Amino acid sequence: VIYHLIASRYTVYFATNRKMPGALRATRLWLARHIGTNSLDIVITHRKGEFCKVVDADYYIDDKSENVDCAIWMTDKKTKSYVIARPYNSGIYAPHSKSARRVSTLTKLLEDIYADI
Repeated sequence: VIYHLIASRYTVYFATNRKMPGALRATRLWLARHIGTNSLDIVITHRKGEFCKVVDADYYIDDKSENVDCAIWMTDKKTKSYVIARPYNSGIYAPHSKSARRVSTLTKLLEDIYADI
């Protein structure tokens, strides 16, 4: 999924809220293991909505509903925001914004992006 986005000339950022010594290195290792690359632009921040606004993000995905709602709010709904479906972010813990989209996989996000191109 990530390689398709990069090949489509998107800049892909990985924003994380890790608050530990060596967070950048740990994130690079996690990306290498789980996504197959460690060469993404990594940003360590707990202000993900503000980050979306600053970089003028087209798309945003997170597993934390509050971050998805914040990205929608901070960008005046300009950033298409998704929550990746997990048991802990459903029901009353789901995003409150009607603009948020729920997807089960990153592939679903990619399908939406390609539909927009």
